[in-house]
Amino acid sequence: MNILRQRGCPLFTHKIAAILSWFGLFISSGETADYNQKNIEVTCKPHDYLNIRENRMDILGVIKLDSDDEDFGGLSAALISSDQKRFYALTDRARLITFSPVMKDHVLTCVKGATIRPLRGKSTRPLIGHYGDSEGMSFFAQDEDKILVSFERAPRVVEYRVNEKELRPHIHFAKFEKKELPYNKSYETVRMISDTQIMAFTEDYPEDGEAITGYVLNVEKDIFQTISLKKSNDHLLTDIGILNNGDFITLERTFSFLMGVSIQMRHIKREDMLSGKKPADGDIVFQMTTSEGADNMEAIAITPHQDGNFIYIVSDDNFTSLQNTIIVSLFYPLKRPVQDDAS
Repeated sequence: MNILRQRGCPLFTHKIAAILSWFGLFISSGETADYNQKNIEVTCKPHDYLNIRENRMDILGVIKLDSDDEDFGGLSAALISSDQKRFYALTDRARLITFSPVMKDHVLTCVKGATIRPLRGKSTRPLIGHYGDSEGMSFFAQDEDKILVSFERAPRVVEYRVNEKELRPHIHFAKFEKKELPYNKSYETVRMISDTQIMAFTEDYPEDGEAITGYVLNVEKDIFQTISLKKSNDHLLTDIGILNNGDFITLERTFSFLMGVSIQMRHIKREDMLSGKKPADGDIVFQMTTSEGADNMEAIAITPHQDGNFIYIVSDDNFTSLQNTIIVSLFYPLKRPVQDDAS
């Protein structure tokens, strides 16, 4: 996916790039990494945007990241530590990037101290090709040194530990390895939704349906449940975050040749999502298009706050010079339930 105004390129060029990246034609296997960790230089500058529509979220700022390192780009998932001192970004070529975020009143203004490490497989070699198509990421339970990673083209969910020198897999959650999932539209997102439950959602499965399929695994009881999310405005799912009251916020994206990219976010009640009785739906609380400054938004990270949620959405540039890596800082005012405030 792609956006207007990248480096002065005309709209037509952007739309051609968007079409190619939409069909995966910019995706390559990448090279086998011969490093455990390397430092990379990342620069930041403000990114133009238009705040022209009424949304239930406020745009606090937008920055664009650039790096000359060949492994930087394709950001498909993001996490921010509870103290906002570590920001993780996952590329769709199985690389974990760690930043120290520069914050001003919870607004991400830049990043510093960037490092990058390859995710490894059972053989301990760095993942490449379709087996390294990493798309979703979550902290594991309450331990921010452990992350879950979901993979799309070879569907699976794996636990890694970020405090180790090499990012080797520790747990493969076999229940998620479903062969019937589509090759390029399976696990786009994964979230730990309680101390014992993992939720993973496909991007668009089944492709001819009116809902998108997800799964919840109770790792303690080994119970595997199918859930679903109603499709909305032809948008496909790219990520899901958890709000301060336990509800979910979706990040969704679509593309058309005439209009470019469109993103939207829906607030989904927790009980509606997890009941499994019918496809969950909710209110659209944020929308943004190419003309307003959006790009191919694929990742969401959240810092819960007593009076709301500081939300950071990140774009995937598909490793092309025709697209941007941008981070949008948002605030979603949402009071915690009274019982949570009193506890």
